[in-house]
Formats: sequence, C-alpha cells, structure tokens
Amino acid sequence: MIEKSALWSVVLSAGLILAGCANLPKAEHPHEIQKTLGASAQDTWDAALEAAKALNGEIILTDKDSGLIVLKVFDSKQRQQAFLSILVEQMVNTPTSAVYAILRARSDAEQINTDGQFFAKMQTILSGR
Repeated sequence: MIEKSALWSVVLSAGLILAGCANLPKAEHPHEIQKTLGASAQDTWDAALEAAKALNGEIILTDKDSGLIVLKVFDSKQRQQAFLSILVEQMVNTPTSAVYAILRARSDAEQINTDGQFFAKMQTILSGR
C-alpha cells in the first residue's frame, strides 16, 4: 500500500512540474542570439567590430583568432551596465559565417535592446560593402 501511494505521489509531482513548465511567460523582448550571414569570416569580423564600436560602449576584449568580442555598455534609461559577448565563426565548408550575440545584465535584460541594435548595425554595414 505504501508503494502505491509513493508511486502516485511521484506521478502527481511530475505532472505538476510539467504543467508549470508549459505555462512559462514569454519575454517582452525576445533576444535574437544568432544570425547566419552570406559573408566571409573576415568581412563579418570587420563588420562586427565596427558595429560594436558604433554602440558607444567600451570594447573590453577582442580576440580575432577565437572570433570573440566583448562589449561593455551602460543603458542610461535602465541605469545599469550590461555586457554583450559576440562570437564570429566561419561555417564549415561554406562561404558563410555565423554571429552569436549574448547579452548579460544584472536585471531587466529583456528591456535592453543592445543585441538588436548590434545586429541591425551589422546588417547595414555588410549591405554597404
């Protein structure tokens, strides 16, 4: 009898956990973290660096060999500091490259659109080449 009640307890707990996960709220600003671009890694790196500089933040790390750029920005509206980590990577066996942008902030990161501004600026730079 104890085994049956323990089994039902486990089944009920699992059901409640799954039901709770199904109703997670959506972010107001869903972050786009990856774009595939029809440009070489060199052109994409140059555009990513130029776009990062245009965001008026402080570039605290650039490592071309690994494709990593880290940008520190201050959002005056939210009055907080955030970090944008950018990775440029050549796609295997294709002339395209991928760019990943991850925004980290202490709170309300969904209210900061630095990643969206970065991708928009990159697209503008690459389309002008």
